[in-house]
Amino acid sequence: AAATLATFAVGARLPALPPDRARWTVAGAVAAILGALVLVKLPAAGGGASWLVAPLGISYFSFRLVSYLLDVSWGRCAPAASAADFAAYVTYFPHLASGPIQRWESFRDDVAAPAPPAYDALASALRLVLLGLVKKVIVANRLAEFVDPVFADPGRHTSAALVVAAYAFPLQLYADFSGLTDLARGAGRLLGCAGPENFDRPFFARSVQEFWSRWHMSLTGWLRDYLFAPVNLALRDHGRLGVVVAITVNMVAVGLWHGFRWTFLVFGALNALYVVVATLRRLARPKGRGRPASTPWAIGRDVLATFHLMALAFVFFRAETIGGALELLRGALGLRPALVERARLANLSGLAVTLACLAAVELVAIGTARGWWARASGGGRARVTLRWATYYAAVIALVLLGSWGSRAFIYAQF
Repeated sequence: AAATLATFAVGARLPALPPDRARWTVAGAVAAILGALVLVKLPAAGGGASWLVAPLGISYFSFRLVSYLLDVSWGRCAPAASAADFAAYVTYFPHLASGPIQRWESFRDDVAAPAPPAYDALASALRLVLLGLVKKVIVANRLAEFVDPVFADPGRHTSAALVVAAYAFPLQLYADFSGLTDLARGAGRLLGCAGPENFDRPFFARSVQEFWSRWHMSLTGWLRDYLFAPVNLALRDHGRLGVVVAITVNMVAVGLWHGFRWTFLVFGALNALYVVVATLRRLARPKGRGRPASTPWAIGRDVLATFHLMALAFVFFRAETIGGALELLRGALGLRPALVERARLANLSGLAVTLACLAAVELVAIGTARGWWARASGGGRARVTLRWATYYAAVIALVLLGSWGSRAFIYAQF
């Protein structure tokens, strides 16, 4: 409450301050907000008990406060006229613990003239909720049953199991987090404020840079606007070195946002290396030769290479320690197929069914992006039958294949 009211008061005061004083005021307020965030997150990095109780959604709450102050300071939006509206923005409960990170101007426009949602909005909201449940309860939870034991003790599992777990975890994380976002956006849309898209089929990306433009888009967009762009601008006189530093700072921040742990630092540093190498290669090409080939073979090659690079980085993201990540990678490279247990092969059949469900979910996403769903949602008995058959298939799959235990969302910890 104190942070909300103080930020509202500072934002209201900014337009009347001289430029220099306004900059120092914003800098002090941002430092206080981020300092409180670090104070809450830092004790958890050591694995010990904290004397603080971490507020729910503290990361997204803090980022909304910071973006509001910077947008008002830079003249991108006017200060909030009502403390109640501003408080509703920073504590909007569907997005508080899960994102997406919505900007003040977008939220203000959504709630400027509240009205009961139209039928189409309610229907699309419930479709998002249903899709989020399928991703979480069927795909993410089922993959967790295979992935979690392997990462918990890599030394007790075969090379084949380690390889499959390393490839399965990015898919588990995607289904878990995008499912959480779908649920949050669906709940928000029921109230008339859905929030921005947060995922756009990231595993179809042709480069790591494109991956991050499709994954957790509200966070990467936030860091691009409020961290990368200012750092890159400040270092513009240093040429390519300045670009390298800006990319590195940005990607390391992506890693450390999840927590102050060495594995998250390595995760960010690996992604920084990927993006820096790709950027320097692109800058070194002669003009007119920067567009990648668009043949199906070239697209498939690039998508597969990007997935492998991200799978390697996500091993460090998932592992509790760097030693654990290296142990898993060493075991995976040992290639001991003769030691594969029958029980593990039986689990792989369930894994295949789960991945088939994920493929169906992605097919729905592709169809939605290309307008298939909009055409199928029109009139006509055949279209109505197809639409409701899809709904019933999803509900039946939830009943028959869903893992409804009390498994928490992965990103709830961040």
